Amino acid sequence: MCAAWITGETRHLSPLALAERWPVLLAHLCLQVALIGCLEELGWRGWLLKHLLKYQSRTLATASVASVWYLWHLPLILSGAKVAEA
Repeated sequence: MCAAWITGETRHLSPLALAERWPVLLAHLCLQVALIGCLEELGWRGWLLKHLLKYQSRTLATASVASVWYLWHLPLILSGAKVAEA
């Protein structure tokens, strides 16, 4: 059952089984937002952009950060992984 939760194949689980897993979902959401989201933003905007602004114009520094962001996320983009589904 745990593998179904990890892979997102939850349509075969009973409502009770899904209800038992809410703490895992909540913990994942908190870790995702707090650690990954905030730390990534600190890296892109807090350190990298600030550092590049010392040597480049605002436009060029922003374009540089956008390029690094794109290259960093390129494997995820090319993998075809769906980050959000409707």
